[in-house]
Amino acid sequence: MENSAEMNHPLVSVIVPVYNRGEAIGKCIKSLLAQEYPKKKLEIIIVDNNSTDNTSETIKKYPVKYLFEKEQGPSSARNKGIEHAKGEIIAFTDSDCIADKQWLRYLVEGFENKNTGGVGGRIIAHKPKTLAERYLEENNVLMQQTSIRGTIATANAAYRQDVLEKIGNFDTNLKSGEDADVAIRVQLEGYALNFAPKAIIQHKHRATLGALVKQQYWHAEGYAGWSKKYPNEFPISEAVISEAVWILYKLVCSPWVIARAVFKGETGEKRAMLHLIKIIALSAYLSGLSIHSFKRYKGKRVYAELGATPAIRLNKLKEKLFG
Repeated sequence: MENSAEMNHPLVSVIVPVYNRGEAIGKCIKSLLAQEYPKKKLEIIIVDNNSTDNTSETIKKYPVKYLFEKEQGPSSARNKGIEHAKGEIIAFTDSDCIADKQWLRYLVEGFENKNTGGVGGRIIAHKPKTLAERYLEENNVLMQQTSIRGTIATANAAYRQDVLEKIGNFDTNLKSGEDADVAIRVQLEGYALNFAPKAIIQHKHRATLGALVKQQYWHAEGYAGWSKKYPNEFPISEAVISEAVWILYKLVCSPWVIARAVFKGETGEKRAMLHLIKIIALSAYLSGLSIHSFKRYKGKRVYAELGATPAIRLNKLKEKLFG
């Protein structure tokens, strides 16, 4: 028999897709098992996305539901989890994340309004040490508190199960940016998004320059996918021009940054390195946009105005020019 505390909490299924992260996934699972949320109301589902390392062995050490999805891609893995989930609220995080003990409690509280279809929480960097990690932290990568009205990153997100069912879950035609696409479609169905600042997830940022470059290229693939699916809202030409102008601006500023580094010593050197990383990251993003703009989107295009969703491309451009 349920006690009063359990009766006041909805059943929540937490879904984590993972690929070749045998070490990181253990830390993620431990943080989920430590949630201060009624255990009988919590279901943890880990979806192995055809890993080739010791990921499956690591997952099976813990009292969680293990699923295997052969078709690689975050959309396919999350959809697999949704198919087997029992919760009325479906929460998501990533395998390189660590959840605060009260993460789920605060995330669920964000659904107080019946018109709320999705809730996103706060994402912070997990102990940034390298220059690449510092760059990602300083540039607010995944810091969705600044864009929550438009999208929710699945590193820290939750949706009503019936809302996900209504929109058809994640779009497997998108290999990147699928989380933002879900948030957009939820709003097109007339639901609102909410931000829960106390629902905290620590995200382990990319630690090396090579990993950061791959991430930026992958993010660009997501934007290119949006441009095909929502051609009225995300014209690829504007994004390419925006990135090119921003790179040019950073290159023009480079002599001043280098001169400052000479006079400021070690502090200046770090700023100069971060400046260089910025140029490399922007170049990787621009390359991704250019290459993936030629790829075909196999799904259905959406020509409706996004309405409640702010124009993400314009917000991004404003941040670059003025913030």
